Amino acid sequence: MNDVMKEIILERTGRRPLTFRGREVWRWETSPDRAHPRYSGDPGRWTALVLYLVADLSQYVLYEQRLSNWTGERDHLEAHTFDTLPEIADWLEQHCPGAVSSFCDKFQFFEELSDRLPADVSVV
Repeated sequence: MNDVMKEIILERTGRRPLTFRGREVWRWETSPDRAHPRYSGDPGRWTALVLYLVADLSQYVLYEQRLSNWTGERDHLEAHTFDTLPEIADWLEQHCPGAVSSFCDKFQFFEELSDRLPADVSVV
């Protein structure tokens, strides 16, 4: 991932695009393919998350993409803003628990959160 700050434009469902200067710091996704190790559990649907650090270093933007290749079903695109990494981890625990261990490994604070992981989440 690149350390250069650049203009980011994120499309959002039912809203204007969000534009800011920042850089990507983390990425995680599932797969719609049953043979893939990160299979989403739902054929033809998957989730992609991209975390950006805003240029002034005061906020993070987590871009959530709920994607589908089903006919007639639209993708859902949303941008969430956070002030701290633990706030992001809390959001992931509630909305995308499969991404928690990857996120914590990347930002090296897994031990701090390990007692709060949902029972059905295994740590690899």
